[in-house]
Amino acid sequence: MRQRLIPSVNRPWSYRQRQTVSWDPDALVFISAAGIPADTTILYSGAAQEITGLEICNALNQLVLDLKTNSLWTAFYALHPIIGGNSTAHSKNLINPALQTMSFVGSPTHNGTGVLFNGTTQSSAVTHVHPDNQNVCFGVYTRNAPIGYYIDGDNGRMWLTDAYIKLYGTANAPLSGWFNTGLVSIFRNNNTQSNFKRNSGTIQVKTDSLNNLPITYDYRHSNRSTRAPFNMSLSYKSRALTNAEFNTFYTIVQTFQTSLKRQV
Repeated sequence: MRQRLIPSVNRPWSYRQRQTVSWDPDALVFISAAGIPADTTILYSGAAQEITGLEICNALNQLVLDLKTNSLWTAFYALHPIIGGNSTAHSKNLINPALQTMSFVGSPTHNGTGVLFNGTTQSSAVTHVHPDNQNVCFGVYTRNAPIGYYIDGDNGRMWLTDAYIKLYGTANAPLSGWFNTGLVSIFRNNNTQSNFKRNSGTIQVKTDSLNNLPITYDYRHSNRSTRAPFNMSLSYKSRALTNAEFNTFYTIVQTFQTSLKRQV
């Protein structure tokens, strides 16, 4: 590890503090775009997630390094780490902060745990043109167990509730053993299956008669109808991962969330 100067959002580098750390350039771009203070500024004072800006930056940097070390970085089209405690910071896409920014509807609560939707009028959305209409994965990290929520592409083409998974043009495919906290993902890698995975658990495969998904997605995160509040601490969209890749990604994400004191 080489000694590097700590990044600052007020100027490219801070000359007051030094730390032995290898800063990834993509992490630095995100830190600047999200406006996270890379110093001893206290965020979320008094909350269980109270932390310094520098600690958040270190956690984010390690997330990027871990994804790249495990050859997962290029699998993602968008990854929203949802750090910084405000709508601007939470809207930024780690893969490219200038693209696929997340918009919020209904003024959900932003804090150290991520984004809290009220279960009725609040949601978020990201628009993305997908390069492959048969190989796609959506996922979120949620800290609570809402009755149901959905991640969808093009007005409900792809969504997940407490008991069912549904992809474009298909009937509801029942799930078993559903506990909706942690890292949950729905995905497909061909046109005949709907798949679900939670954390490092077994992939549930549902065979159906899928058509090709539309190329352009407007994917959302919220609750369906009137549900319990939904606390989201990370969101991502990627190609379909293998089971081994999912398990590695879960380990990386759990390390990241633990560093931020918001793991489940």
